[in-house]
Order: sequence, then C-alpha cells, then structure tokens
Amino acid sequence: EDIWYSSKSGNDWGSAKNLGFPINDKGNQATTAIQPDGQYVYFALPEREDGVGNFDLYYSRLEGIRWSDPKNLGPVVNSAYWDHNPAISSDGRTLIFSSNRPGSMGGSDLWMTKKDNNGQWSAPVNLGPNINSSDGEMAPFLSLDNKTLYFSSNTEPSVGGFDIFVSQYNGDGWSMRKNIGEPYNSPSDEYFITIPAANDTAYISSNRT
Repeated sequence: EDIWYSSKSGNDWGSAKNLGFPINDKGNQATTAIQPDGQYVYFALPEREDGVGNFDLYYSRLEGIRWSDPKNLGPVVNSAYWDHNPAISSDGRTLIFSSNRPGSMGGSDLWMTKKDNNGQWSAPVNLGPNINSSDGEMAPFLSLDNKTLYFSSNTEPSVGGFDIFVSQYNGDGWSMRKNIGEPYNSPSDEYFITIPAANDTAYISSNRT
C-alpha cells in the first residue's frame, strides 16, 4: 500500500498520483491525516526498524516542495500494539487515533494525545465509554471546530456492519455517540468520513453496491 493524492480543479478530481519517496517506500503506508495548514501529514506504518509496535504513528513535515523523512511519534504515543487511523485537530495540537492497546474497552478504541508548547506529545488517554464500546471504534475525523468528532464503529444501534457515528465535545467531555443514520450509513460498511473546510460536502468510504 502507498499513499496517493489527487488535485481538484473546479468540480473534477485529477488522476491519482503517488506521493512518492520518502513517505512511500517498499513497505506499507496507511491511513493519512493532513493538518489543515498543509504542513504536516500523519500516517501509520507497520514494523519498521524504528517502530515501537505492530503499527505505529508517524508524521512528515513539508519542507518547501518536499516531504521530510517519516518520523516516529515515539514510545510515549505509540505502544507495542496496533496504533492506527490518526486524526489531527485544526491547530495541530490534538491527535486522535485508534488502538487496541491495554485499557481499550473492545477490539479497538479511540485514544487522544495532546502536544504542549515544547512540541512534546502527552501520554494518550482513552476517550471513554461515550465514544468507545465493547465492539470496535476506528477511522476518526475531527472537524475544524475541534468539537465534532466523527468515527466508525460496529456497535449498536447499527444500520449495517461499520457505521459512522458522531459526538460533540461540550467542555466537560464527549457526548454519547450517535449513529448519523441513513442514507449516509447503509447495510454495508462505512468508514473514513472527511469534511472539507467549506462544511458543505462529506466524503465517505463504503463497500456498498
């Protein structure tokens, strides 16, 4: 697997192009999150020499027109388990991701880490039972308001297999997850919702017919 990109002109998307080296290499690259200012990209890489676990979170910084070599977020953020599906806040200070590390309530949970003024990431915290269930949570997306969290889960109530849910941060914590319903969800699986800054379109990955 490689990371690819496409540029939009008017209403049309251009042909997909490989992002190339140094982000892509002979291994697998997966599930990207681009900081809204376009200067940082976060992604998951498996079993690299500098890795901590099975899948780790990495980032790369745009230096002119070239992306820097991927850098592991380190053992404070990554675990010996499966750390995947990053979502970055609009200010680049909050990272939400999926992990099956100890302390998870189900197959995989959503966890959160925050970056301080010195650029150091905090130890991740579990987002709790309003977000996570005894099933699996993955593919988070944090809206530009940094208060609206979308993610995929196969918990109930369910339209299909994995559905997209939403939760709002109210200052004290996250509201109880809510299935966004049909027609957005289907009897098939829906993942990886992305909502651009204009907030008038949503892109969803689905294996529906």
